[in-house]
Amino acid sequence: YNTGYKIRLDEAVKLFSGARYNIERFPGACVKYNCATIIIFASGKVNILGKNSMLEIGEICRMLQTKLCHVAIRQ
Repeated sequence: YNTGYKIRLDEAVKLFSGARYNIERFPGACVKYNCATIIIFASGKVNILGKNSMLEIGEICRMLQTKLCHVAIRQ
């Protein structure tokens, strides 16, 4: 999934409880949400792991779009 904009990860992790981000260990922020693991990269790319249906993935994408637009770096 591509958000279409770059993301300030240090601010993005504050939007999710239990999110982890350590740039020295891994370049993405890891979020656990509704039995899924979401990895968010500063480039705006997002990996969603642990869901089987496109309906569930679409629901997560909509939630992410709503939250991540607040920490976007618009050019």
